[in-house]
Amino acid sequence: QYLGGDTSLACSAETQALIDRKVVELVRRQHEKALKILRDNKRKLDEIAEYLYFKETITGEEFMAILNRKPEPRRIGTAESTDGRPAGDESADKAQDAGSQESAKDAPTQESADEPVQE
Repeated sequence: QYLGGDTSLACSAETQALIDRKVVELVRRQHEKALKILRDNKRKLDEIAEYLYFKETITGEEFMAILNRKPEPRRIGTAESTDGRPAGDESADKAQDAGSQESAKDAPTQESADEPVQE
């Protein structure tokens, strides 16, 4: 439906198709632009979401204060650690530590490596 509410256009089918293609292209470009803005500002969005989670409302002044605040480096216990894993995901470290302790127990010492094997 076009601006006047009329679903018909006073133009050829080719012109209608061209208009439709241009509109689709415009909407697609603007959608990509919006996604880029959201991706580029994800940390700010997360900060605002966290604020709203606890406070439930936000004033324009509070919103702008968060938006204009200098970004803080990620800390342990936040949404993402410095190595890119989710915070609190030390399970891989623990598994690796446990695995290396297990292999250390099973590994022959220099003394036992020189001794003949007893069966």
